[in-house]
Amino acid sequence: MIKTNGIVLRSMKYRETSLIVDIFTRDFGMRSYIVNGVRKTSAKKSASSLQVTNFLEILAYDNKDADKLNRLKEFKLSKYHDGIYSNPIKSMIAQFMIEVLRKCVKDYYEHIELYEFMEQWFFFLNNAKQSLANFLLVYMVRLAELMGIGFSNDSSLQCAFFDLKEGEFTNALPIHPYYIEGTQSDYLKLIISTQKEEMHQFNVSSVIRSQLLDELIIFYRLHIESFGELKTLDILRTIMR
Repeated sequence: MIKTNGIVLRSMKYRETSLIVDIFTRDFGMRSYIVNGVRKTSAKKSASSLQVTNFLEILAYDNKDADKLNRLKEFKLSKYHDGIYSNPIKSMIAQFMIEVLRKCVKDYYEHIELYEFMEQWFFFLNNAKQSLANFLLVYMVRLAELMGIGFSNDSSLQCAFFDLKEGEFTNALPIHPYYIEGTQSDYLKLIISTQKEEMHQFNVSSVIRSQLLDELIIFYRLHIESFGELKTLDILRTIMR
């Protein structure tokens, strides 16, 4: 039996009354659990607590073969982000954040620093009053840094290109098509040097912002195996304009 905190990354219906949930735990990395009977009208615990983006305290059976389903014995919300749940734009941003995280985290070992990183970003998103237009650009950069695939800190150099494959700025034109140049490169330098608390202080056109997000997703695909497509991306495009 293990007791820990976790973030719901995916929740799927199983048979008539149950759910299978993927949870990124603070102390044990990725875990998948079956929650029997939680969709019954008579269930003691509400299935709504197991929605994607929810932060939980859990008590679960956990065997050594971590890639097999275990049973979730007890669960309850550990944090209630009412500022996200009640705001459609913030809610969609949160869904995108979780989808990116789920594609990045695939092992069964503790990621305490990453878990705390997500806690901090959700807390900030929940309470943010300023513009969130640049939020996901800064989030993608900071997450990449934490995952060890991050960006060179030489963004202050007067380099013309950012090489997406090498993850660094360069004055030499890359011999492959995966690079950023011009205005996009200039804004990327700005984003790399910006903390989330400051991201509302500079303006990026919706066109450049959308292009940069696309380039960052390409960057992730180049560095994270089987990263694939993001289902939330098309919806996000409408709120980033």
